[in-house]
Amino acid sequence: QLLITIGNTFKKLELLSYQGELKTIKRLYQRDALTDLYNRRGFERKIRELYELKSDDVGVAVSSIVADGLKYVNDTFGHLEGDKVLIAIGECIRKALDEGEFAARIGGDEYSAVVLLKNGKSMDEFRQKVYSNVERKSRDFKDYPLGVSVGMAEVKSYRTIVEAMKEADQEMYKEKHL
Repeated sequence: QLLITIGNTFKKLELLSYQGELKTIKRLYQRDALTDLYNRRGFERKIRELYELKSDDVGVAVSSIVADGLKYVNDTFGHLEGDKVLIAIGECIRKALDEGEFAARIGGDEYSAVVLLKNGKSMDEFRQKVYSNVERKSRDFKDYPLGVSVGMAEVKSYRTIVEAMKEADQEMYKEKHL
């Protein structure tokens, strides 16, 4: 009887360790390992959840954010330094978010964020927070400037998210050229 109890206890412990591993795998499936922001999969899931729960009196905007000069940093100082830039920009974006908002590193040097337009908040408010955060963080980078370009677009409905993301991309590229 004692051996059966010990065996069952070991089996339960083994199952609990697998459960912890499954949580880690699920997190990695939806998160960017470098910045801990959502990845594309996690971002799309969060948008779907947002629209399932969102009330009609809350507007939604999507942003397209790109790190300026990352190729130069990678080519001149190495990819480890480029990773530091990506992490720093991720932190700056995260700090610009309010409750219920979220961001993702979509790939490479590209980020996206979903901003809730409520209580009089405008898209420009979020954009300015990101720029201010990056400007402050730039002081930590002595050998090159830290910068981003931000484009934003309002999402009219769940079905227009793709169009809004394209519009935000276009605006971001205009900002980048400036």
